[in-house]
Amino acid sequence: MDWFLEEWGTELYHCWFSGFTPAGLPNTNNAVERFNRALKTYVTSHQRLSFSKLITKFKRELVYQSLLSKSSDFPAVPLLNRQAWGKAQLWYKFNKTNILECRNNMFFVPTLSLRKKLKQTNSLSRKNLTEAFHSYDCSASPLPNENFDNYLKRRRSFWKIQKTEPSSTAPGSFSCNCPKYLQKATCKHSLGLSIGYNFVVVPPNWKCNSIEALKQRGRPRKVKKFMEHEVV
Repeated sequence: MDWFLEEWGTELYHCWFSGFTPAGLPNTNNAVERFNRALKTYVTSHQRLSFSKLITKFKRELVYQSLLSKSSDFPAVPLLNRQAWGKAQLWYKFNKTNILECRNNMFFVPTLSLRKKLKQTNSLSRKNLTEAFHSYDCSASPLPNENFDNYLKRRRSFWKIQKTEPSSTAPGSFSCNCPKYLQKATCKHSLGLSIGYNFVVVPPNWKCNSIEALKQRGRPRKVKKFMEHEVV
């Protein structure tokens, strides 16, 4: 753990996790390993071939894979579907009282794990959230004498939402440091605040006022047994 913090917990390597992977590059090498396995199974059949035969077979496979592949451009803007709009609306509706505003157009929202922890001790209130926020340090680097478990607990206590300046191509919006935003360039926190501050307009057909508008796909949950209901 000491070596890990000295090597990866510094300011130079604080963006080492997959959320900071540049756009257009894979987060893991699983696709490469899968392609290598396909070559061994369907091209070489796990046999040692000469270099000339191997190149010929690889050329054939490359042409075949090129004909099957479909080229598509990377999205320049976040893709927002009906489910994303609905989650953002419901999140802002039920959590706008828990949003803590700070200076420099920064907002902090307690995470679900922190709210569950306070709820177990019956101390989930605005006052207790404010007290927990005063003792919170949003530094991305590990603090002195802080192990990795405490680092994760501290970083997952509040999400930091920051207002972005409007430009000629895009109106003002918010950015967030949650994993969802780092992967998809949008999340319910940033989109919810954008809706609350009227930076974006919700499409008329995608407005929802209740949780019933976001029913999950698939079969319904198992209902309670008949004998558990109170007989009137």
